[in-house]
Order: sequence, then C-alpha cells, then structure tokens
Amino acid sequence: VTCGAVNAILESQTQKTQVVRECRIQTKGDSDSGAMDLRVAATPIEVEGEAFIVLAIEDVSDSNRMSVLQRVFFHDVLNTAGCISGYADYLARQHEAVDEISELLVRLSDQLVEEINAQRDLVLAETGDLQLQVDMLTTKQLLDDLRGQYLKSPVAGDRSIEVRNVWGGVIWTDQRILRRILGNMLKNALEATAAGGTVAIGCSEEGDRVAFTVRNAEVMPAEVQLQMFQRSFTTKGQTGRGIGTYSMKLLGERYLHGKVSFVSREPDGTVFTLTIPKVLRLEAVKPAPPASAGE
Repeated sequence: VTCGAVNAILESQTQKTQVVRECRIQTKGDSDSGAMDLRVAATPIEVEGEAFIVLAIEDVSDSNRMSVLQRVFFHDVLNTAGCISGYADYLARQHEAVDEISELLVRLSDQLVEEINAQRDLVLAETGDLQLQVDMLTTKQLLDDLRGQYLKSPVAGDRSIEVRNVWGGVIWTDQRILRRILGNMLKNALEATAAGGTVAIGCSEEGDRVAFTVRNAEVMPAEVQLQMFQRSFTTKGQTGRGIGTYSMKLLGERYLHGKVSFVSREPDGTVFTLTIPKVLRLEAVKPAPPASAGE
C-alpha cells in the first residue's frame, strides 16, 4: 500500500502524466541485510495504440544518507560549539585575571560557530532548502559592525579597514546572509593585502538598489580572474578551500536577488561589488537548482 513504485505506476495510469515518488526497499544478502532508497519516475506512453508505463529507477541511497548525516552533524556540532561559547562568555565576565585568554576563547568559539553556520547555509543553498528571514538594517551600522569584527580577526594582522563613501540608508534583506557575503569579500581582500595596507568598504545608492563594495590595492592575475567563481578553485593551495567566492555568487544572486561582480586592474586594484534590492521580496527568490562544478 505504501510502496512508492506501485503508487507511482497507479497514479501515472490514472492521471496520464509522469509521477515521481520515492521507494524504500529492504534488502537481504548472503552476509547481511540492508536498505535502498530509490527515486521512481513512472511515465505513460502510447505505442501503436497500446498504453504503456515507462518506469525509471534511480538509486538515491547515498545522497539521502548524506543529507541525514549533514543534518545530524550540524545539529550536534552547533550545540557543542554553542556550549563552548556560553562557558567562554561566562569566564570572560567572571574572571578578570584571565581577561586576555577569555577574550581569545570567546572569539575563537564564536568563529567556530560562524564557520559551521556558513557551511550549513552553503549546503542548504545548493539544495534549494535555505530559508530566508527579512529584517530591517541600516547600511552604516552594518559596515561599522563588519569593520569592528574583522579588525579583531587574525587575518587583519597589520592591515587597516576603512569605511568610505557610505550611503546611510535603510534596507530590508536577510541580514545573516548579507553579512556572510560581505564578510567573505572582506576576508579575501585582507588576505590579498600586504602588511601595512588598507582595505576599504562602502556602499552607494543606485535607484531601488544598493551596491556594497570591498576594495584592496592588489591586482589578480588573469588566470585567477577567469576562474574566480568556480566552486573548487582556490589560490591558496589547500584542500577543501575555494568556496568563498562561489558562495558569494550563490547566496547573493539566487537568494538575495542581487548581482555579484568584480573588477581587478591597474591602477584601481580589486573591487568586489554586491548589488541588491533595497527591499528583498521573498516571492522573487527562486529555489536553487543543483550546482555544477564549473558554475
């Protein structure tokens, strides 16, 4: 009665259209038993006046299993990291003798939580399951907060961050996602800037949209520019890196309904720009299709 394959066939016969269902099958082997998760598509066709059903079966066991593991991982690790952050905050407030260590512990634990959240949001964004929350925020306060946050980060080193040419207006968007995109831009700019250099952040009004910019003095090689938004491309030579600029594009364009771009040339240096509507309308946000490696 509950078999997805049987129901797909019966519904396809009745509705005269393709029907897709999931089907779970318990398996038995010589050594052990197991299970399969299948996606079944039943499609009606007619051949020389006779009605047939074409049944296509796809094994989705691995992707379903990975989805479950990811949900469990993010839930458990976030809970643990949240506890670390809570205890560190308590230590920082109660024990003045260890102020420096306490503040470092708070900062590192907050960073851990943020990195885990960033990976979770990226996974959800790629599958089209990321949920947005529209809030009101002022652009000046947002950029000041980002400056203060990243000045405390090790990536800032001996570099400075300046807030320049800010349109001080109010926008309605997903603040968490916007901070993540601009934070990635700012982090990349700081990493590309030599000690003693300066990174500038700002924003300007463009009709019913607002453009955020992050500028540094370095110019990227042409081969780097051509591969900038590919998912696995990285200039750092480290396994597992290279999703920062990819996530900017994914989150900024598919979810904030904006445009992410950059220019890198003499004498301007490198400028990354995120242009988004002043008011994000959730009905305009389309579910993300599966991302390809070269997108």
